[in-house]
Amino acid sequence: MSKANQAMLDTLAELNASILDVTGDVTEAEWQLKSVAENWPLGLLLSHIANGYKNVTDWIQKVIEGQPVYVTIDEINEANQEAREVYTPQSPAELIISLKTKMDGLTGLVESLGDEQVTKAAPMTLAGGREVTPAFLVEHILTGHTKGHLESFRLTLASVRDEITA
Repeated sequence: MSKANQAMLDTLAELNASILDVTGDVTEAEWQLKSVAENWPLGLLLSHIANGYKNVTDWIQKVIEGQPVYVTIDEINEANQEAREVYTPQSPAELIISLKTKMDGLTGLVESLGDEQVTKAAPMTLAGGREVTPAFLVEHILTGHTKGHLESFRLTLASVRDEITA
């Protein structure tokens, strides 16, 4: 396995563990709380985080196939608005299963990448047309997206649990 593969897998393992740690003891009532940053129910926020994994999986697939990744912030905002409009609360078990399925899909794809695929690059409109690699998508796009929303998730829980977060 290449060093780039291992670095991505390490990033994913740390990110996945963080998400599962924060979401592991959320009560039924807490899943309905509105997140402090997004003003979304926590269940929707977790679904959104999981969909970020799916998007990055799809984008990596395009990159390793040599295809440009055409996605704009407007398209992402539109998809987020649509997701909010059609969101139906799920049970905690369903939320976690969906999340783990998407985590496993991305992890499996990263594990399967050969040395040539790891270094493959393709232009991405979301990155201003610059070329992105699988590592960039995992270590910058996915990580930044997930950590930002995860912090909102943590702060929301802390606000009702009367906890102090570091």
